[in-house]
Amino acid sequence: MPTRAFTARFYEQWLRLPRAQRLAYRRARTRFFEHLVQAGFHPPFPAGLRIHRLQGTDAWSLSSGHGYRAVFRVGPEQRPGHIHIVWEFIGTHAEYDREY
Repeated sequence: MPTRAFTARFYEQWLRLPRAQRLAYRRARTRFFEHLVQAGFHPPFPAGLRIHRLQGTDAWSLSSGHGYRAVFRVGPEQRPGHIHIVWEFIGTHAEYDREY
């Protein structure tokens, strides 16, 4: 199973999210992690997840609900053989556009 971490900024943004968006993110994250377990970190990802790399960076975006995005990077393994995902942003598409 992949390991994960959250930046302080992500956590602050998380606390401001509406409950419905928190649930949508958790569902999307669960599907993403299921894919990682089955196939590793190898695009293409399942179409319904809408994951793409942010141009010119090592960051990736995951759509997590209507108009919401979560951004992550693949970090150094914390447990041998397990992908480590570091979540760094979650918010509306407008906030995402300002940040990235």
